[in-house]
Amino acid sequence: MIFRRVDDLSNKLLAKLSKERLRETDTLMLALSTKSLLLTEFLAKKLHLKYDIVLQKSIYSPNNPDLTIAKVSETEDLILHEELIKSFEIDRDWIYTKAHEVYEDKIKKDIKNFRNGEKLTTTAHKNVILVNYAIEDGMATMCAIKSLINLGAKSITLAVGILPSNIYRNLDKSIDNIYFVDKIDDFVSTAHYFKTIEEYDEELTQYILRNSRNFRRKNEKNRD
Repeated sequence: MIFRRVDDLSNKLLAKLSKERLRETDTLMLALSTKSLLLTEFLAKKLHLKYDIVLQKSIYSPNNPDLTIAKVSETEDLILHEELIKSFEIDRDWIYTKAHEVYEDKIKKDIKNFRNGEKLTTTAHKNVILVNYAIEDGMATMCAIKSLINLGAKSITLAVGILPSNIYRNLDKSIDNIYFVDKIDDFVSTAHYFKTIEEYDEELTQYILRNSRNFRRKNEKNRD
């Protein structure tokens, strides 16, 4: 299945979620990346839910700036790509030090810009739906799941456009529910299934969140 844009799978994913009684539960949506922001905005608006964005960054190999070897979240939880780290003999102490640097230099900046400095603490006792247009290696998803478990989420559901079948099997053991548009056995790459993937820079992301009626703001957290 090839999509012209990320928007093309929005209604298909909405149809999957609409079958559930989400509005009757204490449910919060979380965008897994800025690329999934408008998809999350669309779903949250249609389902009358609040949403937030889980902030995390990649840690790249010291020998290859394009190779992701770990993910660090805004709760400083870390997911490692064990096979790559072992294959390239990357020092773990270097990874932990780099993860802390990324948290201090980049993630804290995003927390300030996107949530006015408020940390992601409003997921406790919530039924959380993680939203992403596509999953390729599962690292970002697993990092978010680890953070949500530590933050005390009541349940964790994944709503995703497309994902590889092997990643589905791994994630299915870790969370409560998975809703998807297409599960692919011989997954190529995310770019292969979308003719256009929209990019959202920091300025555009701030604009979307500022003007959203469904984005969960600090002064609303006690009213949901």
